[in-house]
Amino acid sequence: MASGSLLNDIEKENILPFSDAGLNQTEIAREIGRSRNVVANFLIAPDEYGSKKSGGRPTKLREVGKKIRDNDDGIKQYRQ
Repeated sequence: MASGSLLNDIEKENILPFSDAGLNQTEIAREIGRSRNVVANFLIAPDEYGSKKSGGRPTKLREVGKKIRDNDDGIKQYRQ
């Protein structure tokens, strides 16, 4: 499970030129001061890096509950 922060824009901009220059992942990680794993994950798919949404706990409020909450009449309309 990830515990560190994502790469910032400056770090992302530095990784690709280092890779093109022939530095390996460990050397790039030392240059920018980040872990080898974060560099490796970025190099796998630079365009998609950091775009995956975290799962999280599902909402407890169902669709019906949302409609009741958002309706001005409240629960009266649904108790007929």
